[in-house]
Amino acid sequence: RIVVEALAKAIARHPEYEERVGLDLLGAGVGGAEAIRLAGDLGIGRLVRLLPEEPREEALARMSRSGILLLVKYADPKHSSQIPGKLFQYLGRGLPILGVMPVKCEAADILQQSGLGAVFDNQDLDGITDFISEFAMDAERLSARYTPNWDYIQQFSLASLGRQLDVLLSDVCRDFMDRRTT
Repeated sequence: RIVVEALAKAIARHPEYEERVGLDLLGAGVGGAEAIRLAGDLGIGRLVRLLPEEPREEALARMSRSGILLLVKYADPKHSSQIPGKLFQYLGRGLPILGVMPVKCEAADILQQSGLGAVFDNQDLDGITDFISEFAMDAERLSARYTPNWDYIQQFSLASLGRQLDVLLSDVCRDFMDRRTT
């Protein structure tokens, strides 16, 4: 909801940006239908599209063609340490990421350390509006500000995770063997 509201507010402030922004929701389900209704109610229905779920490779290609990627994490304290898997798909694209989530959670930390993320609290309508307006005004300048920290991002690659798992399992096995011989 807040992203659609922010998009409407940005367009109300700067109608000339209307041709420069839009929101594509890929396989959004029930939340997508709500976003479409809200966009219509706010007069920006033409800017919000609900697209069907796509095979992984097509979805990754679509992500790579985007100007900004959107990651929403709901502000539920019982899920504060949860990290959406989509975050790792997004990091690999190297594009700016608009994170709408509690600013003090593990996903927000990863996003900010990656160099790609602007994180706004789930209720920060003005911050999200300003971010969308800045993108519409000068996408290249915004992209230049959010540059990937590939050294940090690499730790989340499958190869890196495999190496980390290898070290962990080797330590567990060594510990197990040491206990058996004592």
